[in-house]
Amino acid sequence: MYVSPLEGNAIAARRNTARNMPAACAFSLSPALLLGLLEEIDYGMLVLDANARVLHMNQLARLELLTGKTVCLVDERLTAHLPPDQAHIERALADSARGMRSLLPLGRNTGEVTISFIPVCAEADSFGRSGGLTLAMLGKRESCEPLTLQQFGRHCRLTQCEQALLPAIMRGLSADDIAAQLQTSVHTVRSHLGHIRAKTRVTSMRQLATVLTRLPPIRPLVKYQAQH
Repeated sequence: MYVSPLEGNAIAARRNTARNMPAACAFSLSPALLLGLLEEIDYGMLVLDANARVLHMNQLARLELLTGKTVCLVDERLTAHLPPDQAHIERALADSARGMRSLLPLGRNTGEVTISFIPVCAEADSFGRSGGLTLAMLGKRESCEPLTLQQFGRHCRLTQCEQALLPAIMRGLSADDIAAQLQTSVHTVRSHLGHIRAKTRVTSMRQLATVLTRLPPIRPLVKYQAQH
């Protein structure tokens, strides 16, 4: 049975369905590779112990903690700026230690972010700490990475002007709204939309918006570093 190096023995014992995993997937992945995979996921992700201490975080999570107005890093712990939000985080971690998942909208009127808390080891982590580990996933600030839209536009042979409309299409803006946003004529926008619809082979902008929101992420290579 394959067990990820980031999983504890307790949860591994419960995953009996993995016995039938194909042989091609039965080898163990290195921790470095697994952590590298976390960097490509289009969500901020943190691995926390029972005391909210951050054991690992990917680039998007690091950026959120550096620039966000809702949560930050204090003494290596995930900390909310508002006391009520902090109480919610502590309760979510306590629930996670009992194997329960939760979803928390935090930071009303302060740059709200939603965080899901997922138990990945409900008894003891690989470092021997009691309480287990929790995966905290931060809600996305953008529906789709700009690089993803750029690659999609290139694949569909969209011009730069047509590619510039994709973020607005994804947000469901009308031709009038797009024209006002780009400070151009509605006739020009509608002409671009017609070309986009033909090149992407969709029947409506609503259908294209659905396609765009479902694109897999392509993360840029930029590394976010702590600012002192």
